[in-house]
Amino acid sequence: MLMDIVLFGILVVASVGVVRFYRIKRRNSDNTTEPHREDIEPNRVSHAPPSLSYVHAPASKKASALESLLSSKADRTEDLVTRSLRGLGHDYIVFPNLIIAKTGYIKTTEIDHVVISPYGIFCVETKSHVGSIYGAVSKKAWTQYLHGRAYNLYNPTFQNNNHAKAITRLLLGKIKAKVHGFVVFPNAEKVKVNSGLVFNSTKELIETIAIHRSVIYSRQEMSEIAYILAKYTHQYEQLRDKHAQNVHVYLAKS
Repeated sequence: MLMDIVLFGILVVASVGVVRFYRIKRRNSDNTTEPHREDIEPNRVSHAPPSLSYVHAPASKKASALESLLSSKADRTEDLVTRSLRGLGHDYIVFPNLIIAKTGYIKTTEIDHVVISPYGIFCVETKSHVGSIYGAVSKKAWTQYLHGRAYNLYNPTFQNNNHAKAITRLLLGKIKAKVHGFVVFPNAEKVKVNSGLVFNSTKELIETIAIHRSVIYSRQEMSEIAYILAKYTHQYEQLRDKHAQNVHVYLAKS
């Protein structure tokens, strides 16, 4: 009889322990948060890619989901910059999303924004990165710090210099002054770069463009330049696929 009582007591204690275990496990599971979108960034320096566990799909579909997410984020940022540039006034004509021919390994280049005005032509590269950006204009690699982790970032001023050269070649014979190249990170918390051509906000970008007040191009010259650029805006959808193909071919050879 005594033995039966002891065994019954052991079973009761064990049952209580199991129930507590599953309650704790469930509570911990309920408190687990999914990663924020800002945690999903490419080009990580020294860590494995951030978790995509919230995307319940095969690996290939997870990659597509990540690409779609980043593309959507970039599009929203570019739209923000487009609206800001169009707020400059009637003297400025803004062309977003141009794809034009260039020399080099990749035969086309995609330019986020080109602004033409009586005061010059401005080429703007928009970056949707968050976190803190550190770099030097002379260095090929910059660093993005996000949630205590470091990511490699190709120097976008190099990229934008090529864009400005492509615009100059395209408008050969109509260019009367150097094409100005600017880079903007409107989503970043902090941008520390030793250059007055890289900005942390659209406000800084607009103020810098507005500083240029010496008239260089007449209305007629602006119209002729706008006519050429408009062609590449209208062809954007067709040229985008060609540009993507050129990039993939280049990467395959690298």
